[in-house]
Amino acid sequence: MSEAEIREIDRNWNEYIASGDVPAIAALYAGDAQFLMPGRPAVVGVEGIAAAWRGMLDMPGFGLALTAEEIVVDGDLAMDRGTYRLTATTPDGAFEDVGKYLVVWQRSGGTWLVRADMFNSDGAPG
Repeated sequence: MSEAEIREIDRNWNEYIASGDVPAIAALYAGDAQFLMPGRPAVVGVEGIAAAWRGMLDMPGFGLALTAEEIVVDGDLAMDRGTYRLTATTPDGAFEDVGKYLVVWQRSGGTWLVRADMFNSDGAPG
């Protein structure tokens, strides 16, 4: 298995985000995966992760683009590091955030699944 496979999954992930396909996004995660969002406790498991994604995707004006910058594959594990650009509309107006992410993938039965997904903003806290 190769870096190209992870890059293809990343392309699909961006399409799932753009179309609001929460079941397809949730299917990328292992059953006991962890979703580590800033300022919140870890979300563990596909159901909770799906709910977290639904909450984000339901935000007015939500848009998110992920750009992989480095993918390292070592046997059945892979590290996917990149950047994101998030947009939304808040009560205060348009919102934009740029930051970075780190995803740990594990191949199980020939399928790559997310084991851990973490992101944080490049902006100042607050």
